[in-house]
Amino acid sequence: MDCRTAFCGDGIVDSSEGCDGDNRCTAQCTVRPFLSTTEGVLTLFGTILLVLLGAAGYVFRVWLKALLTGSKMATGPVSLDDIPLDELEMPWHNWDK
Repeated sequence: MDCRTAFCGDGIVDSSEGCDGDNRCTAQCTVRPFLSTTEGVLTLFGTILLVLLGAAGYVFRVWLKALLTGSKMATGPVSLDDIPLDELEMPWHNWDK
C-alpha cells in the first residue's frame, strides 16, 4: 500500500483524474479532445485532402473519358434548338409529309 498523497503526474489514475501521464493528458490530468491533439489535426487535414483529391480525380476521369471518346461537350451557350426532337416529344408534327 502506498501512503503518498495522490497528485497529477504520479502515473496512477485517481478518481479525480481523467488520465495521468499519457500523450493525450493535460497538465491538470484531464483528457484533451481528439482534435486538439496532433493526431486529431492530422486526421482532419488528411480527411479533407482525401475528399478533395477524390473529387479532383473524378473530374479528371470524366474529362479524360470525354477527351478519349471524342464526345462533344458543350463549351458555350446551348439553345433548345440544338436538342433533336422525336415523334414522342412532338406528337402534333405530321410525320407523313
